[in-house]
Amino acid sequence: MSYTTFIEQGKINNARDFMKLCLRNFGIMQEHYQDPLSLESVLEKNFDIETNSSYQRYVQYLNDEYQRLKELIHQQEDKESMDIAFTEFVANTQQSIADYKKAMVKRINENKVYERYIEEIKKWNCSPQYENIKNFAIEQCTNALNDISFYDREIKRYEELLVDPRASFEEHMKVMIDVIKQSIDTYAQSINRCITSLKERKEFFDNFMEEVNNIDNKTIEHYE
Repeated sequence: MSYTTFIEQGKINNARDFMKLCLRNFGIMQEHYQDPLSLESVLEKNFDIETNSSYQRYVQYLNDEYQRLKELIHQQEDKESMDIAFTEFVANTQQSIADYKKAMVKRINENKVYERYIEEIKKWNCSPQYENIKNFAIEQCTNALNDISFYDREIKRYEELLVDPRASFEEHMKVMIDVIKQSIDTYAQSINRCITSLKERKEFFDNFMEEVNNIDNKTIEHYE
C-alpha cells in the first residue's frame, strides 16, 4: 500500500495528517516496520523504553550472559564440577580430532575425483573454438578442490591441547569467562545505544508533531 492510497480511499483528507503519515518512512517506526501502514500507528507511537523490542532483546541477552558467568564461576569453586568439566573437555577434544580426521579423508577422496576429471579433460584435444569451454570446466573442478591443510592444522591444534590437557582446560575456562565478559560489555553498549536512539527519535517526533500542527488542517476535497 502506498502513502497516497490513504488519500484515494478517503482515509486522509488534509495535508497535516498526510505529513504525519509520511513520517512512517523516516525511521520513527523502525522497530515496527512490518506493521500495517496507518495514520493511527504514527499517532499512537509509543516511546516507552521498557516496551521497545530491541531494548528487551538486549536486556534478555545481557541477563543470560550474567547467568552464564555466575554458573561458570560457581562451577570453578566446586571440585567435583570441575573434574566433570575437565573430563568432558578431554572427551570433546578427542572427538574433534576424530571428526577432523574423518572429514579430511572424505575431502581427500573428493579431491581425487576432481583431479581425475581435470586429468581427463586436459587430455581432450579439442578445436580452438572450444578451448574456452574446456578451460572453464577445468577451472570449475580446480575451484572445487578442498584445502586439506585446513584439516591438518585443526587436527594438530586439538592434538596440542592434549599434550598438557589440564593446562589446556584451565586456559579454556579462562577464555570462556573472557568471552562472556566481552558479551556482557557488548550487550550493555547495545542497551545504551537503544536508549540514546529512542530518546533522539522521540525528540525528533515531538518536534515534528509540534511543527506539522502549523499546517492548516482544512479538508481537501477528493474529486471522482
